[in-house]
Amino acid sequence: MDLLRERAERAIEQPDAQTALIALAVEFKTEGMTEAEVMELYCEFLRKRQDDTDETKYDAIFEALTLVGGHCSSSCHIFGEHYDAGFVASLVKRGFHD
Repeated sequence: MDLLRERAERAIEQPDAQTALIALAVEFKTEGMTEAEVMELYCEFLRKRQDDTDETKYDAIFEALTLVGGHCSSSCHIFGEHYDAGFVASLVKRGFHD
């Protein structure tokens, strides 16, 4: 799990942490991790960032968790059968809430 944490930490420290975390979640899925395992890992980092004065990293983790946990449309749910990476990329590019 330490290697997984290191990979997640590196993604969080990227300039575009949201995109990096989404891509990492897809990698984790491809490598055989379950939705629950990725949720647990990302929630751990979310808790660590909850008191940050700059909420940028917290928001990036939260948005990635939304896609991991399926609190989004079926085409955005990374672990869902209708996941559409192209659609998610377009959302990330323009901003989820724009």
